[in-house]
Amino acid sequence: MKTKLKIFLILLILGLFLASCAKENPTEPEKRTPTELKIKTVDVPSAMKQISDPKAATTLAYVNLSNSFNSYQAFFHIPQTATGADGKFTWTNGGLSLTMFQDNSGGNNTWKMVFNGTDGETTYNNWVAMEASQSADEKNGWMKIYKENSTEVASKWTWTTDANGKYIFTLISYDGSEVNKIEITSNPDLSGELRFFTNNVLVSKTTWDKDGNGQWWEYDDQGNLTDSGSWSVT
Repeated sequence: MKTKLKIFLILLILGLFLASCAKENPTEPEKRTPTELKIKTVDVPSAMKQISDPKAATTLAYVNLSNSFNSYQAFFHIPQTATGADGKFTWTNGGLSLTMFQDNSGGNNTWKMVFNGTDGETTYNNWVAMEASQSADEKNGWMKIYKENSTEVASKWTWTTDANGKYIFTLISYDGSEVNKIEITSNPDLSGELRFFTNNVLVSKTTWDKDGNGQWWEYDDQGNLTDSGSWSVT
């Protein structure tokens, strides 16, 4: 993958969320609601997990990274210490007050977390920190994380499963004027595709078949092909 892809992923992990929303890990206590946000994981052929090819290994690393975002589901769980009902629950963590709004009507489950007070470093006033929505059958959904004390989206996840079982997971990061996107397609037979875009320009693409054999392509900032290759698990 290109350098900008690596930079994007480092910033996403270390900067966009953990440095702000998770300062106090406010939602760590035991959940109390039966309505949970559930994000499906992406799997690949077992042979692809064993191959030593660097492009296959890099692709697998980013698939594993996308799966790690399932841990963000915990931030939408309501702790036992929360008070409230009818879709609104509030709890505190030091000087920070957190309110989770939940709605299960309209065929979708929705979540919205609002911060008030201070975490000792930053003061919040009705700041919407994160939101999510998922269909009742859990096949489609989205999640947004907002930049600290802002209505501007820092990152967004979307996922959908079609009638044939094809699963598409998309992660978008907004960094000033630059928009980076990773899109993973996973088929029922475990074949798939990973594409990376910057400002809607395709930067890299990888595909693999049901056995784990793969091909890859890399492009410059104008979308022109600069390199390509393949790997085989046999």
